[in-house]
Amino acid sequence: MKVLMINGSPRVGGNTSIALAEMEKIFAEEGIESETIQIGAQPIRGCIACGTCRKKGKCVFDDAVNQAAPKFEAADGLVVASPVYYASANGTLVSFLDRLFYSTPFDKRMKVGASVVVARRGGLSATFDELNKYFTIAGMPVTSSQYWNSVHGRLPGEAAQDAEGLQTMRTLARNMVFLMKSIQLGKEAYGIPEREPQDVLWAVRCMALEQEAPSWEAALGPVILRRFQAKLADALYYRYDLARPWPEQLEENLAWLAGERARLEEMQRRLDRKNR
Repeated sequence: MKVLMINGSPRVGGNTSIALAEMEKIFAEEGIESETIQIGAQPIRGCIACGTCRKKGKCVFDDAVNQAAPKFEAADGLVVASPVYYASANGTLVSFLDRLFYSTPFDKRMKVGASVVVARRGGLSATFDELNKYFTIAGMPVTSSQYWNSVHGRLPGEAAQDAEGLQTMRTLARNMVFLMKSIQLGKEAYGIPEREPQDVLWAVRCMALEQEAPSWEAALGPVILRRFQAKLADALYYRYDLARPWPEQLEENLAWLAGERARLEEMQRRLDRKNR
């Protein structure tokens, strides 16, 4: 079995590395292979929502994200560690995780996740919660320890003095190993839980929004444009009936939306004439 560890700190051998090294010791004792990738100082840009990954199966920016993707796919567990900046994770790490989780098409369910946060004093719980959200949206079980997964330290090497924090790391690693092995046995005996079909209305609404929004914004001035969001909300959310087939409703709602657009455009023309 293998664990991929992502170090979001820009400092090689820093306090975040000390926390991860404590976990690595336990993984080695338990016969679990581990690999650490340090991305905190790499030039990793954020997602630009171009949608290329949906066509090519990888991010349009060929950097550490695409390099880590096959390692993530092959791993049984993922540890994400970050120093705390303004009660949040390192911005480089956030950009990395946003793109890694969104651009990779493989099933992440039942891969075991664990987050580790390191700070001088505060912001640990907020960052811990932030990182765990990547796991929970992907169907990944989250590993807990004897305390929230955090270590304290500011100056280089100070984390080594946090005896309780390092014990928390060791307990976290042991619990993660147990969870990975238990899930492997469960897969062999029962398989992965069946996945229900997702609500396609969400995709339909987004498609309609993408089709209509640019032309509305170009055609309507600032006064009438304030009504834009309300009309789209009506067409894309509130006018749907879950008991009826969605393709039929899509055509009806787009036709209604076109009528509303024509009406608002006429209001805009009258307003323009009035203001001449």
